[in-house]
Amino acid sequence: MSYSKEYLQLLDSRYLVMARTQKAALKGIEGGFLPEAAFITKGINVRSLFEEPYELIELDRLLSKPDMPFEVTLRLAQVCERITRNPDKELALFGAESLNALEVRYVQRIQKLKKGELSTSARPLAQAQLELALIYETRPALKRFYLTEAINTIQNLWALEGRQKKDLALWVPLHLEAGSLEEAERSLREFLLEMPQDSEVYFWLAKVKFAQRDYLEVMTILAFFQEHGGSSELHKAYRFWLGEDPGVA
Repeated sequence: MSYSKEYLQLLDSRYLVMARTQKAALKGIEGGFLPEAAFITKGINVRSLFEEPYELIELDRLLSKPDMPFEVTLRLAQVCERITRNPDKELALFGAESLNALEVRYVQRIQKLKKGELSTSARPLAQAQLELALIYETRPALKRFYLTEAINTIQNLWALEGRQKKDLALWVPLHLEAGSLEEAERSLREFLLEMPQDSEVYFWLAKVKFAQRDYLEVMTILAFFQEHGGSSELHKAYRFWLGEDPGVA
């Protein structure tokens, strides 16, 4: 699964809560606020896990989970980055060590995937490289490095197997993050030469044109599929861009 910037922007610390009971946590999960791993059970009043004053024990406990959803990992990394700037040296050290632990976990995963067969490891490798790039949001050089690595990974896979539409869910967000919008559009136009009425390709093209602020083109694409029947995801994007259903694209 990949994550668009719009989706990541929906993350808000008020939804990351410490539920007093398992039942309260389950209600939050069923409500679709965040994945189960974001909820920590503790016998205190419900409050945000990622708000100051930080509960270092709980943050450390969350950090120890190896299978956190990426949305939670990213939020945790952002909090650790913030803690590194704390004037309290002990707190700052905790933040630095925690952030380093997250980064090492990703680097080790990437190194392991690089040893696998390209045909089976390329997609999870590119996903891990994208996620680490997003964790490095405040360090542009490292972010750019891992975005480039991920783009190269997909390109190598395509050189081996040919381009595949299913990879657009990684390919387009990579270029959106890297700011290489013209390259993303060029690739999508090439896909459209092969599949000129494919709603998924148009969905990604609409996202690229939106990032380019070509709103007329966005509306042209979305209106066409609203009339002729596109994917449910495209209809969600259509409502989002019209301001009818904020927070779904």
